[in-house]
Amino acid sequence: MDTNDLPLGPPPPPPISDVRLKADIVEVGATAFGLPLYQFRYLDGDARFEGVMAQDVLKVRPDAVVTGSDGFYRVDYTKLGISMKRV
Repeated sequence: MDTNDLPLGPPPPPPISDVRLKADIVEVGATAFGLPLYQFRYLDGDARFEGVMAQDVLKVRPDAVVTGSDGFYRVDYTKLGISMKRV
């Protein structure tokens, strides 16, 4: 059987990008859409990441934001042409 024929299943949900779950937020630049780019950590961890805040994205690209079943915003970074990354 060719592994290309195997069903992949649904894609994973976009990463949580809700400002309510982030701390130690520092603006470090901007995206091509003019959105602020931040470095931050999540409230439940020490690792630092670089990405956007969903609340900012809602103002410019609301189609790139979804609300999870937990009530927190998630950003589909593929619609912004960038990736959230660990720094």
